[in-house]
Amino acid sequence: DRKREYPKPRSNSPDRHLVPLAASLVARDPGTGATMALKWSEDVGQLVLRSSTKAKDVALSTAAYRTIVPVILHLAELGPVLVIESTRAQAQRTASAVAEAAPSGWTPATVLRDTALALLGPDHELTGVLGKEVAYHHGTLPLDIRTEIEDAVSAGAIRVLVSTTTLTEGVNLPVRSVVIASRGSYQAGGSFEEYIRGATLLNAIGRAGRAAKETEGYVVIAMGPGSGDDHF
Repeated sequence: DRKREYPKPRSNSPDRHLVPLAASLVARDPGTGATMALKWSEDVGQLVLRSSTKAKDVALSTAAYRTIVPVILHLAELGPVLVIESTRAQAQRTASAVAEAAPSGWTPATVLRDTALALLGPDHELTGVLGKEVAYHHGTLPLDIRTEIEDAVSAGAIRVLVSTTTLTEGVNLPVRSVVIASRGSYQAGGSFEEYIRGATLLNAIGRAGRAAKETEGYVVIAMGPGSGDDHF
């Protein structure tokens, strides 16, 4: 209902429409089973459609992984957040997006950043996100860097850690919240393969809540459009 015309950069540009993207957080009361939806106060992105075909203009639309960044930043104000992504590339992209949007008051994890600078160099993507108390973690990073990242999270020097599911297996990190940002990925033929489910999903969810510090944690699963109560 808020659709509007997208400004034309040139007179011969095709007609497009812009639709602001809203988000809602649907929460369930574990005692009663009742659910309630809380609408996010600000838009989380935009969807741009070609007027003639209704096809999505990918270049002008907000990428899906960026739409969940406001939720991650909000949870980070309550305590450390572990974000689970389905692939290494997605983990790096999401970490970079969180670092870009992080408040100016977020400061570098100094010791960890110095180690990354020495081992990976100033141009490595990890070195950049570490400047805002954000890190990513996956199997292709050197083992000593991964260990340093885990130690930094345990010490409270990292606010947001974006990881593949490899981190949830055998590593007990103290985080307040877990965000399942994606549960699979699109394959070469265009089909979507969901592989963060069952025991893998439960293992990731089980990381929410810091032992000996609090009695509960928050879990947010990004479902996209069309989700409903049956997803619980």
